[in-house]
Amino acid sequence: MASRGSIRVPDYENIHDLFIFSASSSKSGYRIHGFTIKLIHCQKLQMNNIRMDMINLRNFLLSTALTVVLIIPVSGCSVFMAAKQPEKKDISLLKEGVSRTVLISEFGAPVISEYKDSRRYEIFKFVQGYSTGAKAGRAFFHGAASVVTLGLWELVGTPTEITFSGDEMAFLVKYDENDVAEEVVAIKKD
Repeated sequence: MASRGSIRVPDYENIHDLFIFSASSSKSGYRIHGFTIKLIHCQKLQMNNIRMDMINLRNFLLSTALTVVLIIPVSGCSVFMAAKQPEKKDISLLKEGVSRTVLISEFGAPVISEYKDSRRYEIFKFVQGYSTGAKAGRAFFHGAASVVTLGLWELVGTPTEITFSGDEMAFLVKYDENDVAEEVVAIKKD
């Protein structure tokens, strides 16, 4: 109990007790406005606490959302790059006796196609990529590493995927009169 002049005012634990005391104190002749001010003051304090809790919750949610928004796109770079690496080409087809249509279907259109001495010469240029299993394994590893390190793996994974993006290759193919490979020479092989 707190003393106020000659009147002893009890200490109250919550607003409900204060409100009940305020209502009953008016019957016994206490000045109601003093208690009403205390009631309003306590309500304002409680409202301020609730407001601060709401602000803290909002700040937490905003910072969490911002973190997720920043990490998710970044964490997908090496995963995406690993999954989008070039396909592995069957270079065993680059030999004598293979038809031109088979070579074009595997390696795409030649970058140069010309006739010399009534023979067709073509240069096929492509990037030798990776098998589907190797690409999936790399993508899975990058994804798991990014999750475990909260996105920090991207500092290592993305440059790694840029470096290991396949080998550039070029082959010169000389055909006979039936468009069947007669001679194959490797021009560039990394």
